[in-house]
Amino acid sequence: MARSRSFSTNPSSSLPRGLGFFHKMARVKLEGAGIFKSMAIDPAGLAAAEAAFMPLNLLAYDGAGRIFMWDLEHRLLHSLQIEDSTLDDQSESLYAASESKTLKLSTDVSFAVRSLKLNRTGELLLLAGERALMFVNVVSQASQPCRSGMIAGDMFNGRSLRVLHAAWHPYSETHLGVLSSDGVFRLYNLAGDITVPEQEYHLQIGARSKPYCRAVSFAFGGEHFWDRFTVFVLLTDASIYALCPIVPFGSLHYGSSLKDLAGQVSNNSPTAKESSRLAAVWLEIVFPELGDTEKELETSSVFRARPQVPFNASLVLQGPLPKLSGRENDHKISSYATGMLYNTAGKDSVITVCTKNGEMFFYAIADEVHPMWSLDNTPKLLQDDLGDLVTLAMLVEPGAEKNDAAQTADEDTEEKEEEQFIGPNPPLLHLASVDLALDTEVYNASPLGIFSDPLVPERIYCHHAMGLDTIQLQWLPFSDTFSGESREPPIVFPVLETSATGNSAPVPLLGATVILQSSGDTWLVVLTASGNCAVVHMKPHRPLPPVAIEDTSIPATNSDQPSLKLISSDLLLGPKDIHIPLISASTPLTLNTVEGRSILHDQGKLLHEKYIEYAHRVHVELKSHHKYLGHVVQDLQRQLRQVTGELDQAQSNLDSFVTRIQRAFEKNVQLQERIRECNKLPALKQKVLTVAEREFKDLLDRKMNQDVDILQSAVESLTLRAERVAKKKVDLNSAGRRNSPKLAVPESKMRTMRQALDKLGQYIELSSRRIDILDQTVKRKESQLES
Repeated sequence: MARSRSFSTNPSSSLPRGLGFFHKMARVKLEGAGIFKSMAIDPAGLAAAEAAFMPLNLLAYDGAGRIFMWDLEHRLLHSLQIEDSTLDDQSESLYAASESKTLKLSTDVSFAVRSLKLNRTGELLLLAGERALMFVNVVSQASQPCRSGMIAGDMFNGRSLRVLHAAWHPYSETHLGVLSSDGVFRLYNLAGDITVPEQEYHLQIGARSKPYCRAVSFAFGGEHFWDRFTVFVLLTDASIYALCPIVPFGSLHYGSSLKDLAGQVSNNSPTAKESSRLAAVWLEIVFPELGDTEKELETSSVFRARPQVPFNASLVLQGPLPKLSGRENDHKISSYATGMLYNTAGKDSVITVCTKNGEMFFYAIADEVHPMWSLDNTPKLLQDDLGDLVTLAMLVEPGAEKNDAAQTADEDTEEKEEEQFIGPNPPLLHLASVDLALDTEVYNASPLGIFSDPLVPERIYCHHAMGLDTIQLQWLPFSDTFSGESREPPIVFPVLETSATGNSAPVPLLGATVILQSSGDTWLVVLTASGNCAVVHMKPHRPLPPVAIEDTSIPATNSDQPSLKLISSDLLLGPKDIHIPLISASTPLTLNTVEGRSILHDQGKLLHEKYIEYAHRVHVELKSHHKYLGHVVQDLQRQLRQVTGELDQAQSNLDSFVTRIQRAFEKNVQLQERIRECNKLPALKQKVLTVAEREFKDLLDRKMNQDVDILQSAVESLTLRAERVAKKKVDLNSAGRRNSPKLAVPESKMRTMRQALDKLGQYIELSSRRIDILDQTVKRKESQLES
């Protein structure tokens, strides 16, 4: 379908046979698809809806070329296939490969849908509302309705219970996490009974310390050690708690990550020895492959988690996680929080928190999260006939709070922060704060929606009722691009503005999603309430600051431009200078003795710290720079192709340009010659007549006209008389009369006529003289004017 644009779009009889389908089909841009116009809704009705806890987002992308859209007014689910533009480097937008389709659901949707979310494989679609949840299997046959079903049964049908946040688990295809307004986090397995949660955790926040706080959102952890088994919970006061470990029953995990966890269990905090022991037992039971010492553990293998939980211990709600910052008011929050986002950028685990008044705070987890249990609360378990765990419920409470009276007032802030690093709760390092500075009506229209860029993880997108903004962090504490000295603020700029020029109230966007194609291009697709779709191309700009390395062995040159280095200086210096003591031959190295195990453990720890960590840093650095250089090369190649095309077009138009220039020169010569001829005209040398001269000229004109009129009338009268005389003479001759020698006219009349003729001749002579005088006067005046 992508090659159909190479054929002519005009009807012609010479079109080859077999190309009729391509001839009829036109390539349509994604923003021009007609399905978006049909989804337009009344902005007044949308703005008048009740205050919502969940951001509005009715678009979802499955990662395989399909966009799913929910029609809010007609309650229909549409899908649109996107054309694969991998081979088209000059594409300015995304194109629709086919017309949109309306999916039929096996279950009617009787609630207001506010969010669409797809699982990691793109097979299950979640229709989330504030009163109900529904899943749709979008990989169904075309002739049959898509299999769908209500999640949690009738739990959320009451007016008192709401869905605050729902998200798919990143390491399972069928597990869904739900946080409700009663402060309970539930994990549902859609492969089993969808009406009963697989795991249920009742969050018990301290009533005396935080009486008005409640959980509003959560986020699943990422790839870093125990983060994959951690759930971060956000409270209204922007405090963050952690629950670890939580693993979906039957989820898949890589052996390399599990091997790292098994090595970290023994190095846990000394204040939580019991939790460390329970964590080691939990790992061995959930993943029994780790305890098989005879079988070598392959890092590329995948293991399935078995249902397991300590029958005599419940999880501890770790928190609130302390926040560290160089300044006191850096992370001071003036409004209650509404949402959070967990993102992994290299070695950093970044948590983004947004509030109701448009403030956004970015934190990095400065230490690792470890499992923590409490033996005071026993969980409630439900097992099947075979003894396998089916459902569990826990009452999770925060850890023991410190007594404020026991702390002295003269303790330094630095000592307190050091104690927090050692304590059980991992601290959060404050990275940056951003204030969107929008009107209050914008925040009241809909909560802020945030999502990350799949290609540039340090780039965060935020959509609201006035459009869509992007925020890109400029430094990360544990990444190689951070020098440790300059902490530049994040870059904030609007990607799309949908605000009207009038005084109309802001309207939330219907949806926004990010599309990552196989060619490495990132596109943003945004849908407004008026049915307008916008497609924005986001280039993967990764700011890598140049590192200047001074080499004392090479003499300095006079070059003004320093050399650009793409590798950090600390990596070029090699691994850390850690002394590894040699083992004498007499030292027992058998594993049966305590001394031998201790020596081997110490040696392995030193080798890991000196070489393994350095190799990991080099690998991450080279991998990041490889991607960065790849994007740079692609941009340069694209620019080169564009410039080459422009040069070819200019070369082809060179002949026409030369011809046009020659014609212009010839026209210029003609115009100059015409100007010289016009300069010779006498009218240019004449001066303006004075008032007296104009009066004299008018007088001459009047006299000339009068004399001419008199002469003309005299000539006409004489001509008439001559004609009458000639006629009479002819009549007499024709009558045969005898000619008399005497004149036919009497002598008296002849004298009178002669006198009249003499007077007329004198008058004519006088008029001629006057005319001569007038001509001489005019010529004299003209000569005076010319001089």
